[in-house]
Amino acid sequence: MIRAGDTGWVLQEAFAERGAALNAAKYALLQKTFSGAKVIKETCNLATGEYLPITVFEEGGPKVVKHKRQLRPEDVRLPCATPSDLYGSKARAAISRVLEDTLKGEGLTTMELLHRADVLQSLQSRGTVMQHAVQKWAVVQASAENLPVTEIIKQLNDLVSRGMARVFTEDRAGRCPKDAEGNLGRAWEAARAVPEPNYVINCAIARTLSKVSGCSKKLPLLLSLMDHLPGEERGQAVCLASIDDFAAEMVSGRASLADFLGAQPDLGASLTLMVDLFLGNADNPDIAGRPGLKQLAGFFVNDGLPHSRKAIVTRVLQELNGIKRLSPDDINREVALTRSLAKRMVLCQGPMVSLEDIVSAFETRSVRLTALEMAEEYMAAASTPDARIELLLDLEDNIIGSASKARLVNYILPILTGPKMERLFLDAHEPLLRRLGCLAALQGRVLASGFPETEKGQVVEAFDVLSSRVEEEGQLFQSISRRAVSGAEKALTMLRLLDAKVLTEGTCATRASRHILQWMRDPEFVSELGEVKFSPGPGASENPVIWFRDLVAKTGVQERVQAAKAD
Repeated sequence: MIRAGDTGWVLQEAFAERGAALNAAKYALLQKTFSGAKVIKETCNLATGEYLPITVFEEGGPKVVKHKRQLRPEDVRLPCATPSDLYGSKARAAISRVLEDTLKGEGLTTMELLHRADVLQSLQSRGTVMQHAVQKWAVVQASAENLPVTEIIKQLNDLVSRGMARVFTEDRAGRCPKDAEGNLGRAWEAARAVPEPNYVINCAIARTLSKVSGCSKKLPLLLSLMDHLPGEERGQAVCLASIDDFAAEMVSGRASLADFLGAQPDLGASLTLMVDLFLGNADNPDIAGRPGLKQLAGFFVNDGLPHSRKAIVTRVLQELNGIKRLSPDDINREVALTRSLAKRMVLCQGPMVSLEDIVSAFETRSVRLTALEMAEEYMAAASTPDARIELLLDLEDNIIGSASKARLVNYILPILTGPKMERLFLDAHEPLLRRLGCLAALQGRVLASGFPETEKGQVVEAFDVLSSRVEEEGQLFQSISRRAVSGAEKALTMLRLLDAKVLTEGTCATRASRHILQWMRDPEFVSELGEVKFSPGPGASENPVIWFRDLVAKTGVQERVQAAKAD
């Protein structure tokens, strides 16, 4: 037995028996002799001669004081060290998060903010806006890196001040000539000689976009700059990359979908339009009727503006993984949109989006569709329990993910085995064969479904149990057996029930198959079969024996009985 000391565990006593050691440890804890006790069993490894310790009991323990590491200011290193780092994609994404409300209110992208001195001056005059943004970024960074918030705020304030000072200095120096607005060819003449030509091009683009407001107007204006690119190959590459960055931010998650796509009935319609845009489908009327979207589709179909195209599909996945409904007021449209989008998204898989990401997004969406409140809403139109089950099977056709499908079984089984379902199908007012056929049809849908095998088996069996009760109370098999006709006629009647799929798989169909085989054993069966009137279908044999044998094989009579014997 080991007791807890001031700085660690200390050996207190050795015992030959495990029980005695456990009793001593527990007694010491009850008497509060030690703050903790541990019992360790040592086993000798004969191959190495070493003793291997195994803990069999432990409670309490030594008090270990954790000393927090003292960080010096120079130990704190931010992802962005210089003003130029603020223009990277990750830094821009962080800025768009902490200044989301401000950017939306001003109708700006982060690229515009970082290259327009007038906007930065306006933000600077509203000191609390920048202060709150810095604090939000600092808190997140401090939590992720386990660093002191105050030092991060200090360094961020310094970085932001230097970044803004750079923009003001460049603006006063006139790096980007005013006559370059709307013409990147002229802007390149000023940019080609400076160390960071892309900064000058970005300033020219931001100044051009400042003349209009709203994504619906800025996007076509931005893309129109493609008509005035520099003739030099290097200049074209820099200008196209800058246009792509601006466009990507316009279509990213921080912009308003309505402003970007125009008014749409719901989120599902917006996402459908975005997928068509990603695929370059300019035939979509909503794309063809909006200049900016039509231009984007034209570039995408020719593999142009890759960052913008990637931003489109990324946003679609973000929305699918989000909590907003595709159609808030219509659950049936919600399900239909989910299926339609899944089919479209499969066409998007490639270098920009993997099939795994697409599947994951729709699995997440399926989890929400199979939540209890959503399932109840989907079944609300059904007036009978069998109709409710049928709707749940419809829902299963439109979702993916074994967990979501298994959840539907948890809704189906209580309905299937409940008193309302029993009353409905044990009610003699409805024709017997119609009731049996309904149960068999529903069971057939379950057998063809994508339910996990264990859950599928439970539902299939429950249908068969109910169907067997319906058959027994209706005495269907007894009535066929008692008919004053030949055994061949009885066997054919039962066989037609199996062929028409009126009987559920399991006990019900197996019992019918046994009756058929029993009548077939009669020595007079073949001669009786020749006297049976039948009308073979197209391609069927005119010989009644051959025709009957083919029907037996088709319905699996012998296989079903043999499988039941094996069980």
